[in-house]
Amino acid sequence: GTAGQALSPAPAVAIKDSFGNTVTSTAAVTIGSTTVNAVAGVAAFPNLVFNTAGNYTLTATSPSLISATSNQFTITAASGSKLTFTTQPPATGVAGVPFGAVVQVQDSNGNLVTGSTAQVTIGATTVNAIAGVATFSNLVFNTAGAYTLTAASSGFTSAVSTSITIAAAAASQLAFSTQPASGTAGQA
Repeated sequence: GTAGQALSPAPAVAIKDSFGNTVTSTAAVTIGSTTVNAVAGVAAFPNLVFNTAGNYTLTATSPSLISATSNQFTITAASGSKLTFTTQPPATGVAGVPFGAVVQVQDSNGNLVTGSTAQVTIGATTVNAIAGVATFSNLVFNTAGAYTLTAASSGFTSAVSTSITIAAAAASQLAFSTQPASGTAGQA
């Protein structure tokens, strides 16, 4: 199945006797937090939705009956819809010193879309996602200040990082902050 969508085909649980015959019954059958009454001995669950990708089994219960467990099934991520920083930039950095960040392509439920190779851009740097993950390792600010990063990719909701404060690099040169002006001899 796909995250955020009802299981298809809809699971159905039959009420059986000890010989495997379906028993006409209207007993209540529960899967997770969903309870339905059987019709002619069969309880159908047309609206079971899993929002998180992964492997699952269902367990059906009903008072005084032996429970049943389904075969394992897999829920996969839906189509990618958003970007999310999974590794934020560091809180502080130094001008001219590279730092990294990691961005995931996710579906609307927050599941990693492992099939995505989307081009993700932060500033002037673009990388292709590998299995839904865009890893940036050479991001650099050359000017001291506070910044946030915006990860963008066509067709996806952008993501904004936490703040990074860039400090000036170590002193390496002198520069006039005020240039001398022409003047009259003997005056300051």
